[in-house]
Amino acid sequence: MDNLKIATHFMVSDGVFEQHALYLTETENGKYVVFFSEEDSQIRLQILEDFLAPYDSYTTYRYSDNKRLYDDITVLNRALTALDKPEDLPHFCSGEEFVEWCFMGEPLEGNLVVSGIHIKASRGLYDHHGIYLGNFNGTDLVAHYSGFSEPLKKGEITITSLEEFQGDADTLYHIQYSPEVVAYSKFEIVDRARSRLDENSYNLFTNNCEHFAVWCITGEHRSEQVEKVKEHVTTTTTTIIGLRMMYAGWGMYTATTATTAALGISRALLQIVI
Repeated sequence: MDNLKIATHFMVSDGVFEQHALYLTETENGKYVVFFSEEDSQIRLQILEDFLAPYDSYTTYRYSDNKRLYDDITVLNRALTALDKPEDLPHFCSGEEFVEWCFMGEPLEGNLVVSGIHIKASRGLYDHHGIYLGNFNGTDLVAHYSGFSEPLKKGEITITSLEEFQGDADTLYHIQYSPEVVAYSKFEIVDRARSRLDENSYNLFTNNCEHFAVWCITGEHRSEQVEKVKEHVTTTTTTIIGLRMMYAGWGMYTATTATTAALGISRALLQIVI
C-alpha cells in the first residue's frame, strides 16, 4: 500500500465480513489507520500492516467533490477528534458509516481551528497584516508579505514566527469577517496563503500585506473590493498568548492527548500542512 494517500477510505474483506478504515499518515513508528470496531463499538487506531494482516487485498473508495463536505486535512481532523472525544460522536452502526461521516457527516460542535485567521500588528504610523497559521512544534507561525514589515523595506511573502511578525508593535489585532464575505474554510485559507509563498510583487497601493490577507480569506484582491470587504469586518485586540490559548483550546494540532502524543500523529499532520 505504498501508493496510499492520506485521507483514503479503504475496505478489506474476508468474503463474509467487511472492515472499513481511513488511512491517516505515516510516522516514525509506522503507518496508521483509524476505524470503527463493530465488535465493541469503539474508534480504534492501528498500524496499517497489522490491520491488513488477515486480508489478501483491499478496495479504495473515492468521493466526488460535489459529494464530500470536507477537504483531506479536515477529514483527518474529524478522525483524530473521534479518537480523542468519542463522547461527542453520533451513534455509528458500521465501520463504513464512520468513515463516510469523516468525509460527509454533520460538523462536530466546536469543530473549529483558529488557524487561518487575519491578524494585524499596529506599529503606530502603519499597520502590518498577515495570516496566522497556528502553532507548529511549539512555534506560532504567520504568512505575510514582508514588504514594509520593517520601515521602507520590501520583501517577499514568507512564513515567520508570530513574535517576529509582531516585532516592536504595541498591539496585535484579530480581524474578524462576517460569514457572508468568507469564501474559504480555515484549511483552504492556510493553503491559499502557502500557495503565494516567495511571491515578490509588493505594491503599497495595489498589492500590499493587507490585500494578501484579505485575498486569502475572501478571494477579493483589487483595492475597491478590499474597501467593500472592510464593511464586513470587526477588529479586536489580542496577544500572542491569547492566540495560543485560542488555538490550543480546539486541540487538533496540539499533542495534548495520550493517543496522539504517543504516536506523533499530530506532529506528522502538521508537517503535511506546512
